[in-house]
Amino acid sequence: MFLIKDLKLKDYINQKGIRIKEIFCKNALTKSGISERSFSLNPYIGCEHSCIYCYATFIRKWREHKEEWGKIIEVKVNLCEQLKREIKKKRGIIYIGTIGDPYQPIELKYSLTRKAIEILKEYDFEFEILTKSHLILRDLKILKNYPKVSCEITLTTLNEKIRKLFEPKASSVKERMKTIEILIKNNISTTLFFGPILPYFSDKEEEIKKIFDFGKEVGIKEILCDSLNYFSQKLKIFLKNISFDRRAVNYYLKISKNYQEYVNNLKKRILEISKDYKIPIRVLF
Repeated sequence: MFLIKDLKLKDYINQKGIRIKEIFCKNALTKSGISERSFSLNPYIGCEHSCIYCYATFIRKWREHKEEWGKIIEVKVNLCEQLKREIKKKRGIIYIGTIGDPYQPIELKYSLTRKAIEILKEYDFEFEILTKSHLILRDLKILKNYPKVSCEITLTTLNEKIRKLFEPKASSVKERMKTIEILIKNNISTTLFFGPILPYFSDKEEEIKKIFDFGKEVGIKEILCDSLNYFSQKLKIFLKNISFDRRAVNYYLKISKNYQEYVNNLKKRILEISKDYKIPIRVLF
């Protein structure tokens, strides 16, 4: 019910309008800039989820592509062979999916993420998967009963209409909520990543509490909260997507005058709300 149907690559390109480029990577693992995580692993460059707030679009300046972000996916076809060579000499925790969702639909064709986690498990590595895709459930049998794996599932809003505005090609709210429940029921350490918190749409007290209540109800390990980064650089695209709601537009224009003040107030609001919850809630900004 929650798994995407497999597609032939030819049909996939025709239906999605995505250009696939197979490349060879020099390194499977790169040093992570995230605390407590030694390495990052990204099977794909580019992400067809096309989230309008995505910070990873900066990668385009180093790639010779004319396509818009989300319209071209580079596939590291030698990733697993390279990974096998590298992990024999390295130790540490690996973050999977820091610049592109490892379970975006192209994973159905190449299964690089699945093959990579099988290798990491074989070599007894600790790893954490970052995703907003329910396709992770395809690999449930690999992940369960392995104590060194954890998952971080993104949930920006519980409103499906708003989700489509900001994350047009990602898994639905319902699919993600169900994914979190299934992972937890299978005793897989799961964190809810509430971010970015969307100004006007998910930053109100009642909306924040809905997310926290859901996490409490399903028994989430931890909730991480993050603000909407690169706000000024992406303001135009935000305004374009929310243009149907004049109050939302005015709200974005207002906070753009002093976005740091807005972020500071948001942090205070979250910290105050979190006092009513016993589950760990961490603010990352």
